[in-house]
Amino acid sequence: MVHPGPKFLNLGETLGDVKGKTGGKPSKVADLRKMVAKLNEFYLTMPAFCDNDREPDGFEWIRQMANEKDMLLFLRKGSHPQDFVLVAANFAGSAWKEKAGVPFAGRYVPVFDSAKESGEIRGEGSGKEKEGLVAVREGCDGRSHSVEMDIAPLSLKIFKYAVK
Repeated sequence: MVHPGPKFLNLGETLGDVKGKTGGKPSKVADLRKMVAKLNEFYLTMPAFCDNDREPDGFEWIRQMANEKDMLLFLRKGSHPQDFVLVAANFAGSAWKEKAGVPFAGRYVPVFDSAKESGEIRGEGSGKEKEGLVAVREGCDGRSHSVEMDIAPLSLKIFKYAVK
């Protein structure tokens, strides 16, 4: 959902496994529906996802797959230089703490965390970044500023740039 281009979900991907019995436990299907709805909302309302979705300028790698950590870091960019989001994806079964290069000084506010989305989506989540990440003037990934973040196992985090 956060990668550029058209989004295609077939019925099974949006509903999940509806055959399994929950035994009185909260349904994983309900969690999946909430997450897909939240991602659809981002796609339609955030300029970083919808303005330049089909343009090469709408996407920029920070770091492609790092095999030792199974992670991706990239930017999605809107029409204006400050309309962008930082996307961090952890495909590993363990948490990691990572420094990432960012384009500007300032605060990066969390807008989505698949591991801990305000209790709506179950997962571990760190909860340490509620106020946002503050970029420091320390070079990383070919950029003059960087942020440090904690990412839960098998999770996706999205941070929106907040102008200084």
